[in-house]
Amino acid sequence: MTVPNHFSSPMLSNWQSAVAKVATSPATHNDGNPFSNVLDRLPLRFDDAFVSAAAYAAHAFRLGGAGQTVPPPSNDFERCAKVALNLAVCRFQNDEEGVRAAQAQLARFGECDPRWAECIAEFVSHYAMTKHGDVPYRRWRSLNDFVMPAGALPAKCRIGIIGDWGTGDARAQAVLDRLAAHDIQILVHVGDIYYSCTTSEANTFHENVVEGLGGRRDVQVYSLCGNHDMYSGGAPYYAVLDRIGQPASFFGLRNDHWQVLGADTGYNDFDPFQKGGVASWIQDFDDRESPYSELLWHHDKFRTAEGRRSIFLTHHQLFSRNSAIDGTSAVNERMLAQLGPYLKQVDLWIWGHEHNQVVYAPFRGLARGRCVGGSAIPVPGGDDLYRVDPSIVGDAPKVADGVGQLTVDGGIDLYNLGYAILDLDGPSCTESYYELNTTTKFERLLFTSTF
Repeated sequence: MTVPNHFSSPMLSNWQSAVAKVATSPATHNDGNPFSNVLDRLPLRFDDAFVSAAAYAAHAFRLGGAGQTVPPPSNDFERCAKVALNLAVCRFQNDEEGVRAAQAQLARFGECDPRWAECIAEFVSHYAMTKHGDVPYRRWRSLNDFVMPAGALPAKCRIGIIGDWGTGDARAQAVLDRLAAHDIQILVHVGDIYYSCTTSEANTFHENVVEGLGGRRDVQVYSLCGNHDMYSGGAPYYAVLDRIGQPASFFGLRNDHWQVLGADTGYNDFDPFQKGGVASWIQDFDDRESPYSELLWHHDKFRTAEGRRSIFLTHHQLFSRNSAIDGTSAVNERMLAQLGPYLKQVDLWIWGHEHNQVVYAPFRGLARGRCVGGSAIPVPGGDDLYRVDPSIVGDAPKVADGVGQLTVDGGIDLYNLGYAILDLDGPSCTESYYELNTTTKFERLLFTSTF
């Protein structure tokens, strides 16, 4: 049984955040001195028995809720985790009968790790605080808002791109260490701080970025809004933006030849079960009580490009070959319609969300679509990252000719991790895509092109 290590669910992601917080607490691992390393957090390990058991419990909860067969637990950790999650949800929902039943089940098991009680308390207190919170989304008032000052995009510069990187584990850190060695001037994370961008996870993200860049203050950092960034209500994500000097969840960089536009597609994926679909979009007069459109801001940048070429960045994908969008489509038709009038101006569109690295051939009017979402989340070597999802109806995008693919690190049976570099030099851009074997630290260039 392959158990997913993350879930597109605010509740289950908050459960995983609670467990990860307990699992990485120094008090859980220290020498008995309660003041030992109290200010430090240990790196997350996806193979930690506690963390993997929490993932099993979330997987079982999701399958059970959908009426599907739930695989039996394979050890005591998973058995206790499954009941602990049920108890946590019942407590949050004030289901007294459910609480009594879960407590009785735990009693029958005998000794469960006392840390599950800490996880339950952490989940209930945190999820209750954030579930109904309003996302502190920042709106433009003038169309000049959130366009970074002149000089923020030098005519000749190197931009590093990572996606779905905010796990806090050692493999993710190795990716940023290697990327920083390329002497980048700008770093863009295309979104997702795991599991649910709690305050502690957001703080760890920022600290790990600073560490990975070796303390360099001359590297400007940007982080797009992904769905996991919204699962704790959004406030910790916006606190990160303040620390890195990013004014909003969307932004623009311009020089005489290029503009780089980052859009927020995470806001509308705050809870996919409430939205009724999995296709996200850019905010566009969605709130009838307070009409507002981020999309108009982006349209304005294309209309006023004045000959500049455009690089567009989002967390969510415009299209995919291995994960159907809204059930059966290879294309996010809603977002395609939003950007369709200006798609010919987009020289390059980079997204994340899928934990893969794909250089696509031209498709549906987009010359260069790229997925760079494979910078951290572990993907088992037995998965086929480049297959076409059989549930896709109609044409699926093809991988561009001559492009290398992520390969498997046989020592740990996980796919290698990926990242990208963009070199701007006057009117030209060179895109380069790499994979890193985090065991051997061997870096391999998968594809490069200048346009």
